[in-house]
Amino acid sequence: MKLYIFLLIGVLLFSFRLGAQGMPVYDNTNFLTLGKQLLESGKQTSQLIQTVNFLKQQKQRLEQVNGVIRDLKLIGEIIEDHKILYVEIQGDFNQLGGSNLLANDELRELSESLEKTMASSMDDLDMIRQLLRNDHFKMTDKDRIDLLEQRRKRMEESRAICKTQMGRYRAMVDFRKMVARAVDNLGGQ
Repeated sequence: MKLYIFLLIGVLLFSFRLGAQGMPVYDNTNFLTLGKQLLESGKQTSQLIQTVNFLKQQKQRLEQVNGVIRDLKLIGEIIEDHKILYVEIQGDFNQLGGSNLLANDELRELSESLEKTMASSMDDLDMIRQLLRNDHFKMTDKDRIDLLEQRRKRMEESRAICKTQMGRYRAMVDFRKMVARAVDNLGGQ
């Protein structure tokens, strides 16, 4: 029985010694440093998110500015085409109008045709002016550019029509001059 008592005391002492050696020791400085690092990391993440949002807004603004610049470039081209059309019509009509080889009906027909072309051109410019003044169309950049491209094509078509008409009337005047010279040559023989 004494053996059992000694054995029990030995086991108890041995087990207490193992328990004391296995107790973990925590260093509070490492834990506090980890907490501070996590807080700093959270702040940096927050700042990165704000920076990303700011950059997205700037990208949208740049896209809007690029859209406006594209619109203005197209509008400038349309206005330049309008000026060229006006100068061409004025010069050609003055040249043909001063000719005595065209009848009054032909001049009136030419004048009416050119007035219609200029009226259409002015309507296009008025529409562009409204588009610039008030944004009541609520258009996207793509829609606005498509509309401006369509107006530009119409302006180019108007110029082509005017050139064709002027060419036809010039050819008519040249033909009549040639006939008049031929009659003068036959009359002079």
